[in-house]
Amino acid sequence: MVERCVMEVVGRQVGLSLLVAVDLWMVALVYCFILA
Repeated sequence: MVERCVMEVVGRQVGLSLLVAVDLWMVALVYCFILA
């Protein structure tokens, strides 16, 4: 039971990190496009 809960939390953290990383990439690309 505990292991499953931990896995859920870790999975959510990883998913959130990936989402934030993609968001930052999009912002950086748009920023570069505007500056170019």
